Amino acid sequence: MFINQIVPDAEGNVWVLLYNSKGIDKINPRTQQVTKLFAEELSGEKGPNYLLRDEDGMLWVGFHGGVMRINPQDSGQQSITFGSFSNNEILSMTSVKEHIWISTTNGLWIVDRKTMDARQQNMTDKRFTSLFFDPKDENIYLGGADGFGISRPDIQAMNQPERPILLTALYINNQLMSPHTGESIPNIRYTNSIELAYNQNNLAFELSDLPIRWKKKHEFVYRLEGMDKEWNFLKSNTNRITYSNLNYGDYQLIISKVEKSGHPSEHPYILNIKILPPWYYTVWAKVIYVLLFLSLIIWTINFFRVKNRLKMERMEKEKILEQSRQKMAFFSNLSNELKTPLSRIIAPVSQLLPATEEAHEKQTLEEVQRNAMKINSLIHQVLNFNRIEDNEDSLLILSRIELVSFSHSLFSVYEEDKRLTFLFETNKAKIYADMDAIKLGVILDSLLSNAVKFTPDGGSIRLSLFLSRRNRLSGYLCIGHRIGNPAAGHSLHLPTFFQSPHSGNKEGTGIGLYLVKLTQNCTADTSPASPPKKEKGLPSD
Repeated sequence: MFINQIVPDAEGNVWVLLYNSKGIDKINPRTQQVTKLFAEELSGEKGPNYLLRDEDGMLWVGFHGGVMRINPQDSGQQSITFGSFSNNEILSMTSVKEHIWISTTNGLWIVDRKTMDARQQNMTDKRFTSLFFDPKDENIYLGGADGFGISRPDIQAMNQPERPILLTALYINNQLMSPHTGESIPNIRYTNSIELAYNQNNLAFELSDLPIRWKKKHEFVYRLEGMDKEWNFLKSNTNRITYSNLNYGDYQLIISKVEKSGHPSEHPYILNIKILPPWYYTVWAKVIYVLLFLSLIIWTINFFRVKNRLKMERMEKEKILEQSRQKMAFFSNLSNELKTPLSRIIAPVSQLLPATEEAHEKQTLEEVQRNAMKINSLIHQVLNFNRIEDNEDSLLILSRIELVSFSHSLFSVYEEDKRLTFLFETNKAKIYADMDAIKLGVILDSLLSNAVKFTPDGGSIRLSLFLSRRNRLSGYLCIGHRIGNPAAGHSLHLPTFFQSPHSGNKEGTGIGLYLVKLTQNCTADTSPASPPKKEKGLPSD
């Protein structure tokens, strides 16, 4: 610990400033009492380093960043700091008339002794470690490391011209922008706004206020609105402002001089910067993302709706199939019960026919036998129904049959019904085909039976067989009167036990036409006689 400065006051007390000490010490020579003052106010970063007494007897204590004025009579004090951005270390102080001139590491400051108003005096870049005022010739001597300067108090009243701030260069991604670079960016000196691509986000700006060489350069602060919350102090040895990896968006670069009061100027330089977003962040891209998201939601909702509907349809189908199985089981059981009494009818009739000579009785017995055989055929159809339905793709039992005589024999059975007119026609006397005779018989018998059942009295039924030149077989069964709406009653889709809603009061189980659908593929090859086989398939037209 050693003494830095000793200053007496008007009361005869001695004020002592110790090096690297808290506060200052007041010594009363008469009582030899030492009092430590302002230990809390002048400590830490505000440790005192200079002591001065002015003409009014006030003590001025310099500390890091400002000064404190002390009234020795009552130990009252008042402090001021030199601006918001200054890093001022007090080097020297002197009293000049109504002001205190203070030399700091950041320039020269002048403080009004009465009002405590402080302003910075922009004179030169030099730092002065000693100040002296000669009241006789009113010169102020400023001593520095390599010489001294002379000034006068009148300089503080001089108005210095305001020099505008200019950006002299713009660097994008470490590349200087100029008319020769080929970029569509205006000259940075003559514009107040620029628009950049999303990948042009590393920026550097060089600035100047065009100072005269011997005068002190201004101090600058800057802030990028949209990124910085506080002002940034531009170092005195550089004129470049740099920002890296900026996000897309709107920014505003604000550059301001530090005024004599130590605060930013009210007339800063402003540059508007717009960095465009990449294509996948544009408004149109975001609209597309929203539409895709909404489409996904709608598709998901529709997917589950369709899935639920299909589930309900499947359940309904299973319910219908179960009902069909129950009906089939009922008909199978009923058919088994009818077989025994029916056989007891057919057997006696077959025995009576050869012994009967009277034509009328014989005709009656033949009618009974024919109808009984028909009932027996229906019973066997019912019994074989499950086997046919469960195995639709079973192998055909093919045999070469003569189709004209085979069809006419089945057709002639129904010609005995005098209520209707029957017509059988063909373009060939004989047509040979490899077919499943049993299934073909089921088809023709079911079709003819339904035609007879649903044709009103006086109607006509025509069965036509035609063989084309290409051995393509076509069969037609036409009735002279249609029942109801063809679209509703003659659909190609024939479910089990289906009956037309326009069939009137005609009774039926719907098995016949369904068996036709199940057994319609019963043919392999057709030919007019026995020549080689050429074409397959019996069309349903």
